[in-house]
Amino acid sequence: MESYEALCKLLALLLPVAWKLLELRSVARTSPEAPATMVLTTPQVQLLKLLHDKGHPKTLLPAKPTVREAMFAIAGLAGHFKRNGEPGWLTLGRGMQRLMQAKADFATFQAHIHSDRPTLLH
Repeated sequence: MESYEALCKLLALLLPVAWKLLELRSVARTSPEAPATMVLTTPQVQLLKLLHDKGHPKTLLPAKPTVREAMFAIAGLAGHFKRNGEPGWLTLGRGMQRLMQAKADFATFQAHIHSDRPTLLH
């Protein structure tokens, strides 16, 4: 990352994620009761609920979470506890990375299931 070109490429890759995190945190502060689908896609919210509920069976995420609940659930994917207050950027970034990785893994799994290739599941 020593050249200008390399830094520009890195910025181009990270900018959409940084923008989404900024939007998530800003909306969670200004309109905490807004639906999570205001900043996340419906599939992202569904996957977030699945991941959150698996890791926290005693505190299930509502079927239609608010943006604030979604923010804390994303932070929870990175190990954040709600009682510790607002999550920081690193925690939100790590949680979003885990959500995005789970989405990519699920898409890969679906593509594999729907392909003509033999699988280990048969």
